[in-house]
Amino acid sequence: MDIPIITKVTNYKNREVMHKWTDEEVRILLDCMIERGTIGLPADRAYYDELTVASKLPIKPNVTRQKVRYLRSTYLKTVSWLQRLNERGVQQWELADVRQKVREMCPFYARLRHIFGNKLSKSESAEDKTSTDSIKELEFDAFLAALDVNIIEPKLDLESPDFEELTLESTTITNHYLSNINNDLDDKYAERILDDYNSPPASTATNLKSSNSRGQISAVEDVDILRKARLHLESEKLEFERYKFDKMLELKKLEMDRNYELRKLKLEQEERFINLKRKYHDIFDTS
Repeated sequence: MDIPIITKVTNYKNREVMHKWTDEEVRILLDCMIERGTIGLPADRAYYDELTVASKLPIKPNVTRQKVRYLRSTYLKTVSWLQRLNERGVQQWELADVRQKVREMCPFYARLRHIFGNKLSKSESAEDKTSTDSIKELEFDAFLAALDVNIIEPKLDLESPDFEELTLESTTITNHYLSNINNDLDDKYAERILDDYNSPPASTATNLKSSNSRGQISAVEDVDILRKARLHLESEKLEFERYKFDKMLELKKLEMDRNYELRKLKLEQEERFINLKRKYHDIFDTS
């Protein structure tokens, strides 16, 4: 009896897609996407054809497209996790652990945020947003600001004459932010934030100095407004707790006074009853 020989068929087309990306290749790819400014749909082949040419990577467009899909999926999962974390509430001392977790979940998070933004979906129009949605967005942006100062990461060429001035100005804003909000963070963590902030991805975009400065100031102002609002709410909460405590003391005092008066009245009644009993007892005894 002949034994059939099983031949392993290799699908070279799919094998071609299984490219092992290096970190440097991913950085080059994402920096090219940041430079272009417009993001093609995952199925837009023409976009990835152009992107492959611009990046000068020896990788075919369909491989690049699959990698971008994977990076976007990883990034959106990270944003979803951060949104759930923000709704739960995060303490200042937890930020270092959150940052480390983000690095593990999405190593290229800062660059991907430039490309895809902070929101899971941008299909919702301004008319459809409620005040609650706007507040939630503001709170989430403030949370991201506390998590990572790089709300708008500089996209200047490292050799550009404006880069040094922009970096100095951005570092000043960052130091102001850290001194006002993250005073309880240790020096090592603060230095790590500044190191990350002063290491932007290389690109050739120009004339971004004023827009970056406005974006940084706007982000810090939003955080400051939210911080003041929370401090105001905490102050009102303390005032209410104090008012409630005073009222409880007042009610307790009234209750004690009332019990005292009732006890006093009861004792007086008992005393009168005893006196009457003695009086009538003496009358009956003499008779």
